[in-house]
Amino acid sequence: MTLEPAALLASPPLGARLARQLRLQVLAGDLPPHAHLVESRLAQQYGVSRGPVRDALKELEHEGIIYSARQGHRVAQIARQDVDEIFAIRHMAERTAIESGLAAEADWAPLEQRAAEMKAAALRGDQPAFAEADLNFHRSVLQIGGGKRLQAVWHLFEPTLAALFTLNPHPGENLAVSAEDHAALPGCSRPATTDGASGWSSIWRALACASSTPCQHPTSPLRRPPHERTDHSRP
Repeated sequence: MTLEPAALLASPPLGARLARQLRLQVLAGDLPPHAHLVESRLAQQYGVSRGPVRDALKELEHEGIIYSARQGHRVAQIARQDVDEIFAIRHMAERTAIESGLAAEADWAPLEQRAAEMKAAALRGDQPAFAEADLNFHRSVLQIGGGKRLQAVWHLFEPTLAALFTLNPHPGENLAVSAEDHAALPGCSRPATTDGASGWSSIWRALACASSTPCQHPTSPLRRPPHERTDHSRP
């Protein structure tokens, strides 16, 4: 099949796609800490040239997923605390974006479409589509209310968040509940119902009504022991 130019431009670069695959393997525990990653071997394994492999490794090193080592790279040691920190930074960034957006009387209407996409995926029971729509929702919060520096912080962690959302799906019965929780945010954000601190409290409750949880993938080193888990899902 021949792709049209527009489709080619819309497709992620090969290096980015390879980085996504390796990132998922690291966070799922399929690539253990300190595993040796060599350009030539990865190129042969995935049937690509060394250029995309080099781009992928550079991206993952920038994110702290791997580190430079003798004769290649090695997988970094990533603990549950690292994931907790990423979600904490995400919450701080979103809170700042919402505060700024409220002060500027930003238009939160695009979130309604993002929430509708989450609801549609929930009705289909489509976990991958739901995870993508979930990430799009949170990205939109930063795009609407955040400045360029706040969005730069988001972009740094977004690939890791995307992988965690993929590896840590909501239980099927909770998809609709989570979609409804997210749908509450646009309604709370309307100027007619938002009045300073009380409006902010409503919005923040809608966004953070469910606690974020670490990866529950069965082979992941980030998996929380059963006695430490809650019934909450990530917002």
